[in-house]
Amino acid sequence: MLRACLAVVLVGGCWSRTPPPPPPKPAPAPVAKVDPCPEQRLREFAAAVDAGIESMSVKPTGRMADTLQVKCPPASTDEACIDHARANAIIPEGWEVTRIGIDNSGEMVGVEVELDVDGTPEVRVYKNALEGAARAKELQAQGKRVTMVRADMKRGGGDRVAHLDLFGPPGPARRVAKIHAMPSGERAAQLEQIHTTATKRRIELLSMAAGPKTIELVVGCAY
Repeated sequence: MLRACLAVVLVGGCWSRTPPPPPPKPAPAPVAKVDPCPEQRLREFAAAVDAGIESMSVKPTGRMADTLQVKCPPASTDEACIDHARANAIIPEGWEVTRIGIDNSGEMVGVEVELDVDGTPEVRVYKNALEGAARAKELQAQGKRVTMVRADMKRGGGDRVAHLDLFGPPGPARRVAKIHAMPSGERAAQLEQIHTTATKRRIELLSMAAGPKTIELVVGCAY
């Protein structure tokens, strides 16, 4: 038996020797970063609506703003109300409070929005600013040139409240394209076709101005 083991050692080692460690695993290949809004996607939309691309760029999105309301405790001083608001307001993660003020005229009951529609002022009261923005988009879809002049909070009678003005974190950068289309056929039908194509291709119309000789749009990807 000893002779057999010695013979194995001479030709390559005994059966009871420790096996060599396995070779190290190769490092995983790096994953390519996928652009959620490639240029080709915006170019295909422009072609689908017979528009030419004037420029294309990557821009950071702005910080969102919001206002929280916290009712003041009965008979509290302004300082006590502010302390109460700081302790009880639910601040979203990543948002910061930029200002706290006391309003003695009651809670917010709406937003008064003034739009400039083809040079004519339109003033309406909405439940919130988003409804005012939706009205502006509705008018833009009709081919009108719309500019938001102001959006003021409307208040009614009620309890004293503390208002906390908030700013959110900066949004991610996004690719946008400025495109222009020449008027063709009935204007309303052309604008409706642009909106329909944008919805199908998940393209967001960031702005649109329909002039007598061209339709100018700034578009980005809708996520």
